[in-house]
Amino acid sequence: MTVIFPIVTFSLVWFAFSVHADFQKIKFKNCKSVFNITNVEVNGCVGSSQRHCAFRRGTTPHLRIEFVPTRTTETLETAVRAKIAGGVIVSFNLEQKDPCKGGNLTCPLKEGKTYYYQQGVTILKEYPMACYTIISFF
Repeated sequence: MTVIFPIVTFSLVWFAFSVHADFQKIKFKNCKSVFNITNVEVNGCVGSSQRHCAFRRGTTPHLRIEFVPTRTTETLETAVRAKIAGGVIVSFNLEQKDPCKGGNLTCPLKEGKTYYYQQGVTILKEYPMACYTIISFF
């Protein structure tokens, strides 16, 4: 059985500024999740706001999501999308959609155990500077 992980949304702002390499905790909303999302962090943020995170175009910041499965899971599937002003949804291309194959997780995932999922998302230079809401399914 494939589980499409919970939906986690958080706001990001993309700017052409320099960035930090440290992971920073950000505010998130756990939408319709079958798993318990306990923390979301991102590296490459400019500034220290938990509500918004600015990225430099042409970089690949990483999302790190801490979660606890509410049931044992054999496989996972990930997707990352952004909601731009006006409600348009844009998909990001992920090289590996199954974090248990070539990702940083090893399936099966056990119920009640804490796991950390990490994924890089490339911010293309072609992306306009704007405020986006990132929707991560995993």
